[in-house]
Amino acid sequence: MKLVSKDECGMVNRRKFVQALCAGCLLTRRGNSHTQDMQSSGSSNPSLSSVDIAIKRFLETHKIPGASIAISKGRKLLYAKGFGVQQLGTKQVVEPTSLFRVASISKSITGVAVSTLLEKNELTLSDKVHELLELREPKDGRWKAITVEQLLRHTAGFDREKSFDPMFHAREIASARKLSFPITHADIIDYMLDQPLDLDPGKKYAYSNFGYCLLGRVIEKVSGKSYEAYVNQTIWQPLSVKDVHIAQSRASLRRENEVSYHDVSNRQATPVVATDEKSVLYPYGAWDVAAMDSHGGWLCSAPQLVRLAGDVDPSIKSKILSAKAISAMFSRSGQDGDDPVGYGLGWQVRSLGDNRINVWHFGRIAGTATMLVKRHDGFNWAALFNADLTSGGKYISEVFDPEMHKIVDQVKRWPSNDLFKEYLT
Repeated sequence: MKLVSKDECGMVNRRKFVQALCAGCLLTRRGNSHTQDMQSSGSSNPSLSSVDIAIKRFLETHKIPGASIAISKGRKLLYAKGFGVQQLGTKQVVEPTSLFRVASISKSITGVAVSTLLEKNELTLSDKVHELLELREPKDGRWKAITVEQLLRHTAGFDREKSFDPMFHAREIASARKLSFPITHADIIDYMLDQPLDLDPGKKYAYSNFGYCLLGRVIEKVSGKSYEAYVNQTIWQPLSVKDVHIAQSRASLRRENEVSYHDVSNRQATPVVATDEKSVLYPYGAWDVAAMDSHGGWLCSAPQLVRLAGDVDPSIKSKILSAKAISAMFSRSGQDGDDPVGYGLGWQVRSLGDNRINVWHFGRIAGTATMLVKRHDGFNWAALFNADLTSGGKYISEVFDPEMHKIVDQVKRWPSNDLFKEYLT
């Protein structure tokens, strides 16, 4: 099968990826482009003008249509602004509350949801997924050894670099099984039960969207609720977050406050979603975003994401998880050894020594690049873009990450007011 780009809805080769991301130590030089023409929205604060200028300059330098940025410290929202346009050719400015597809940040949301089941003793990390989901007999017996923890840590044996990523191969699966679009999670799982594993479970890290698709079904099986309903009940409702959804692929189903997505190459594809259209732009049907629910399907705003990041902190009383459960979620695998970077339960984790860690996740699908960072000093930020590549063809989050560390560090005085009252919806 033909592979999709290896960083769609997730990460490229692990070591290459993590060396460049969320280190706070690789700083790029800013350009000198003028920023007065780019529109922005949200509350202005003179002490944060350097943040506004730096973000505008970044977007203009790399020709990115729009972005929404939120910064918090602990549970206090300090900064929330939208920049640029929601859709090219219009004057509709991105708002702080604009909704974006957050792509693989969805894995962190799933990691939190699974952690709530672990804490309630309704699930254990050692539970065998094949047995739990009552799946049929697999062609590869190693399927039966896969555990919940291995799915969470990407060590279950699915390696898209060796074979393929089924979450981006709906057309091949539908053709093989004579199915109509859209295909379901059950269709994808049943197809994968006939495929050999790429690796022995538990032996090696290999980033897997399909593994997190399975975790979504585990949540549904154990909770008795749909994945979206369970996450709403156990995560978003306790945080007073309301306007969050599983995204839809078709442009006609875009929500009123959702941005448009821009593929730098304007690629066309035959859709794999239910539609009368013969051809669609990549972001609007080349893949079924709704089927990516638990690994790449959430639709959120930047303030909503930092609300979550600020709450899952073992140093405060979380509304969702105990300090012990949060620490377990951010624990790195024993396989990481001396490597400072590892993968927790749905989060990338960097050890900085002295019990300090940086925690984050990035996401990308066609037309979307995202990041959610939880830094050791209590700062959290979310950056959501309505394009996935810079004008030079580089992954936006990879380029912006070191810039964002620098932007935060250069602020001399942060405001004392809390913007969550204004921008949390």
